[in-house]
Amino acid sequence: MYKEVSNLVELLEVRASQTPQNRAYTFLLDWESLEKPVTYQELANRAKAIASKLQSLNFKGQRAILVYGNEQEFVEGFFAALYAGVIPVPVYPPMKESAINNILSIMTVTETNLILTSSDTASKMKAFIPE
Repeated sequence: MYKEVSNLVELLEVRASQTPQNRAYTFLLDWESLEKPVTYQELANRAKAIASKLQSLNFKGQRAILVYGNEQEFVEGFFAALYAGVIPVPVYPPMKESAINNILSIMTVTETNLILTSSDTASKMKAFIPE
């Protein structure tokens, strides 16, 4: 029996402590093959590790743009933001150079100066940023 929770972080904490080896999600690589399932404990641990870094940088109460492609790191980054008290603002990664301007506009409107992304997506984004 699960205790009553009031937010997603509490829910993940309850699941990670009561059913740590149960599957939190399985990331689909395509419609036919599956990547290794991620347990509640694994998700909580990964999110807390990222959140720890965010907390050390004093981003609590601020917004973070989450720029992830079709990657399981999105879920980790989303929960990390919640753990750190950061407001996640998910956006699609840029597929062409003009999309960088969309992200910059969102950052301006939301008064955001933090981007969370994976190394793969960051590499793709760098191709669109003039030096």
